[in-house]
Amino acid sequence: MKRTGDSPDSVIPPDQRTRVNPTTGYPDRAIVYITKDDRHHCSGWMVSADTLVTAGHCLYNRGGKAWYTNLKFFPGANGNVRPYGFATATQLWTDVNYTRSGDTRQDWGVVKLNRRIGDTTGWFGLRWQAQTYNGTTATVRGYPGDKPHGQMWTMSGKIEDSQPNKLCYSHDTFGGQSGSPIYLSNNTVIGIHTNGVSRFGLCPKRNAGTRITQGLFSVILNIAR
Repeated sequence: MKRTGDSPDSVIPPDQRTRVNPTTGYPDRAIVYITKDDRHHCSGWMVSADTLVTAGHCLYNRGGKAWYTNLKFFPGANGNVRPYGFATATQLWTDVNYTRSGDTRQDWGVVKLNRRIGDTTGWFGLRWQAQTYNGTTATVRGYPGDKPHGQMWTMSGKIEDSQPNKLCYSHDTFGGQSGSPIYLSNNTVIGIHTNGVSRFGLCPKRNAGTRITQGLFSVILNIAR
């Protein structure tokens, strides 16, 4: 999803993304293709049987000062195939600091779903730590808008800069991949992919995601229960 103030194109040549196919293995089936009005919108990931996490700007329209409607959530989508059907939202959350100022450091979103689709797909673990992630290998996987709709793509690489609320990396991504999990080899998520070049200048020449802090960790788990 493209937003004012962020780079819409986050591919850092050469493009090193690879397609995920099939998508029915774990953790791929716990990664969610999000549509709005049946058009590609964002990515997300399951964190409990009926809860998913994405970026705040995927749920709240700051320009219109309103929550998005007509959202559908398809775990493990693969092109036109939707192996687990879809769910809809019963409740949406994001940070008030994001809704008021658009601060990408607080760009996170949580969705409570109308069905326990995660009982079939499984879900990711969640992690926070005070120590740096610099040099840690992590994967960003989701649904980029420059590829055919519904195709899942991935790239792994090192975290290059760990900031209090952001993680910076050179993983290739594209608009539509906002909300993708940034996760470790043990399938625990440490961040949420949000943008290319931040309007706040926190990750110059790098892509960026909202870091799972102790506070955000608690918020997500409280909702997911």
